[in-house]
Amino acid sequence: MSKKVITFGLVAGAINLVTGFIFNLFWVEDMDFSTGEILGFTSMLLALTMVFVGTKSYRDNELGGTITFGKAFKFGLIIVLIASLIYVIGWMLYFKYYMPDFNEKFLVYSIEQINTNNDFTAAEKETQITEMKSWMKSYENPLVMMAFTFLEIFPVGILVTLFSSWLLSRKKG
Repeated sequence: MSKKVITFGLVAGAINLVTGFIFNLFWVEDMDFSTGEILGFTSMLLALTMVFVGTKSYRDNELGGTITFGKAFKFGLIIVLIASLIYVIGWMLYFKYYMPDFNEKFLVYSIEQINTNNDFTAAEKETQITEMKSWMKSYENPLVMMAFTFLEIFPVGILVTLFSSWLLSRKKG
């Protein structure tokens, strides 16, 4: 199990990094964060298909075609953890070398979004802008950045793992 789970975790991480980098080639200049969010989650989902593929391969090739939900979940979870770790490392490097002005651009974008939202009063807008500035200040801390980056992909991976485990689990019958 260990070699196979590591392999699929590394493949998932590589797919996410490569597709993310390709998407960013077309996106980074305009900094449309709404499009970037969609492309980022598309990249994650594409990479996380390796949870399903890896678990199915493990079930079919090493377990004789049957796997319990728990064993499938454990296998998929390890893939997700490896892919998430690679995602965090990739973002930290990308942020440092290719997008060092991310915080400033994201803050400007966020303030524009807040100011154009007519559902907020002027006081509520000011409160949200103050909170956003505070959040962006905390994002300068590498540990905070790593934690938030991990939380971008890991919950999605958990959902993919739950679905894959449910779909692929078979009891001997």
